[in-house]
Amino acid sequence: MKIVITGSSGYVGSALVGYLSTSPTNQIIGIDRRRPLTLMSNNFQYLEIDLAEKNINWDLMDLSDVDAVVHLAAARGDWNLTLDDYFRDNLSVTNNLLAAPWAKEVNKWILMSSVSVYGPSNFPIDESSSCNPIGPYGESKLASENVFIEFAQRYKKKFCVIRPSAIFSADHPPDTNVYKLIESLRSFPVPIIGAGVNRKSLTYLPNLIQLTEWVLDRMRNGNLNEAIYNYVEEPTHTVAELINMLRDSGIKPSRTIKIPLWIALFAAWPIFVLSRIIGVDLRITPERVRKYISSTWYDASLVRQHGFYPKYSFVDALNSVSKSHMAIGKKNVCL
Repeated sequence: MKIVITGSSGYVGSALVGYLSTSPTNQIIGIDRRRPLTLMSNNFQYLEIDLAEKNINWDLMDLSDVDAVVHLAAARGDWNLTLDDYFRDNLSVTNNLLAAPWAKEVNKWILMSSVSVYGPSNFPIDESSSCNPIGPYGESKLASENVFIEFAQRYKKKFCVIRPSAIFSADHPPDTNVYKLIESLRSFPVPIIGAGVNRKSLTYLPNLIQLTEWVLDRMRNGNLNEAIYNYVEEPTHTVAELINMLRDSGIKPSRTIKIPLWIALFAAWPIFVLSRIIGVDLRITPERVRKYISSTWYDASLVRQHGFYPKYSFVDALNSVSKSHMAIGKKNVCL
């Protein structure tokens, strides 16, 4: 298959490029505003394109006979991003991609969205649930979904929207949620704000990559025309359970401490103000405290009912991540 992957130099994109390009029958074209660290294989071509720009000269590129597009390019993180930033990198980028002259010729489309389109929930939310995003990230992802689905249905394309939760893996970047939790657990007393019974849905990157390939195969075989799938690891655990599971996998924290919510919010404000003054992300903000105590509980049983079986269990995933972090710790000690 000739596959275009947008956001190909990012965390998920580079992993997907590396995985799909191992097949000699795939020709991968990566689109990103940042060059990849390495050109991973002979059947991978990189195009340096900023999809946020309105006047892209597509005539200079050979994008004929593309079989599928996996659209990953999006805003990520929550530091120093404005409402306009989110809508530019999520909605405007999607609009510009769909407006490309070659887009209408492509028959298979995947959009990597997010469970943030639902908003937080204290009970499991499936794909039939209404969307109620909280904040500009979820709002812009939902807007991106809407224009993507409208395009696919208007031009009768095969399409799939995949909604993962917080993504983690053995080599996740330092700004991802699980990385920060594990490194905090290894280094400092970890706060459990409130009772620690709020649930957190997580997505293991290798399983998400496997799911993307599974969707592409089902589209190619005629077994999938349109779908929206949540994808999270199951079962979903509470924050307190996650910390205990990380302990069992080898991460040995100094200790955990319980903090009432009002104290956590009170302490977060001066740190947030200081971050703004010095221009450095000190990682603690009132918004992140609220996010930490909220439940993100999502139901991904539909895709499993349709025949997708993830290769790695949640325990396997945590063990792999823990080994990686412990290796980092040993290297730091040696230095």
